[in-house]
Amino acid sequence: MASARDLCNLRKETSMPFLAETNALTLLTLLREPLKRLQAHDPKLADEARRAGRSIALNAAEGRGRRGRDRTHHFAVAYASGRELRMALAIAEAEGLLDRGELGEVRQVLDRQLALLWGLQRR
Repeated sequence: MASARDLCNLRKETSMPFLAETNALTLLTLLREPLKRLQAHDPKLADEARRAGRSIALNAAEGRGRRGRDRTHHFAVAYASGRELRMALAIAEAEGLLDRGELGEVRQVLDRQLALLWGLQRR
């Protein structure tokens, strides 16, 4: 049976926005159009980037619900997925599949997400 403290923490956790989750969803929204264009030229790279973006969001959410070292592990996985996404976008840009200009806001949000996750995995 859950204690009163556990129930209070659960209410607090579900009612307050978690910036790492909110930012991850913003990132996925911003990636929608660039990944559609990338899909037309390199479906495998687009899939890799899409899966990395989803992993950021899913692991941030799971980390929020965990405790102890398991919690930091999920934030570390989300951080590594962010690095993977950053490289996938850099490859697409280097190969001329996506333009640097269209990725400006995506890069800003991704950098913010990486900073958030870096801090969370260090706690």
